[in-house]
Amino acid sequence: MLFNLITVGANNQLWLIKDCGDGYFSIISKESGLYLDVTGANVSTAETNIELWYNNDGDAQKFKLLPINIINNDSYMISNQSNNSMFFDVYGNTQDENANIQIWPKNNENNQIFRVESTDNVNYKIIARHSNKVLTVLSDNNVVQATDTNSDNQQWIFETIGNDYYKIKSKYNNLYLHLNGTNIEVAKEQKTSAQNFKFNNLDQKTGIDVSEFNGLINWEYVKRSGIDYAMIRVGYRGYRTGAFAEDRYFRQNVIGAKKVGLKIGIYIYTQAVNEQEAIEEANWTINKLKEIGYENQIDYPIAIDTENSGGNPPGRADGLDIDTRTRVCAAFCNTIQANGYRPMIYASRNWFYNKLNVNQLNQYNIWLAHYTNSPNSKSDYKYHYEMWQYTDFGQVMGIPTNVDMNICYHNY
Repeated sequence: MLFNLITVGANNQLWLIKDCGDGYFSIISKESGLYLDVTGANVSTAETNIELWYNNDGDAQKFKLLPINIINNDSYMISNQSNNSMFFDVYGNTQDENANIQIWPKNNENNQIFRVESTDNVNYKIIARHSNKVLTVLSDNNVVQATDTNSDNQQWIFETIGNDYYKIKSKYNNLYLHLNGTNIEVAKEQKTSAQNFKFNNLDQKTGIDVSEFNGLINWEYVKRSGIDYAMIRVGYRGYRTGAFAEDRYFRQNVIGAKKVGLKIGIYIYTQAVNEQEAIEEANWTINKLKEIGYENQIDYPIAIDTENSGGNPPGRADGLDIDTRTRVCAAFCNTIQANGYRPMIYASRNWFYNKLNVNQLNQYNIWLAHYTNSPNSKSDYKYHYEMWQYTDFGQVMGIPTNVDMNICYHNY
């Protein structure tokens, strides 16, 4: 049985696929009738050449065709060919069910960032980062965000049309995503730019997070090494006494990093056991910034660091139930936000899964700790995150110790 692999182009770009009957296929040039062949049948050595050769029914001429994702499972800003400065946007930056999808100028918010997730190498879900809801077709053909029910009206088929553009077809009704004014809906296929979309990769910034444990830092060398930003510890609440303690190098690190032009964010290690203590921690952090006159020079979020104390006996907040710990994080974030800053929650992958109600914290920025030890080995964490701590063994010029390395996917 023969199949056309490619249907356009010159004969030297066209191939026929011959089913060998055992899950493997021969690939035949339409121009010459010769077969793709592993040179010398040397299938055990890497980087062996592939050539065209006469048919010999050998294993070196049999290949397995495997499905691949057209779009990588990753996060994107989605634009339309008619105006690449406008992006998919959840109206009003809301988490509401059935909130409308529109196209809007870039706003550097999570309601314009969407995660693509393949279900079976043919169908995909498109998930709003800020709400974890999926693009859904309604009965009137409008497109909204809605809770994921794994329904056909929440799954999409991507069709490549060239120049990094795609048509996006609904599995539910075979209609295509379509731009109507600023509204996103589905409509019958048309040969128009209104149905051509691009998945734009997010800008990534490389950062570090530091505390007194990193010693005396030469920030000029850090800047020269290519670091874009630093998350700096302001201090902590004691895991036994509950007393506040300022990080010994907090002031020096803030002043040094800003002096060389680095963007900075702040974090505090929490041991709050209730919402009132979380509010105290937020206010204490802001007051520390005011003491050194840098309250208006914070570029990145102010984060609450929630993790196990590692103490023996356990720390005062180690045994909090999930609901209480979630309320602690929310109270901290709400206080930070009320004071005009961007809040963030730091925790490990397992901590988010097992110690927090993540669905109640989606409106806040997330700083994920999951050590894959390489920025190219992406985390499999299933919820949104703006910042990712991928190793604690980084080496950066100007820092005398190993240092935590981070990737930020948000343009703060």
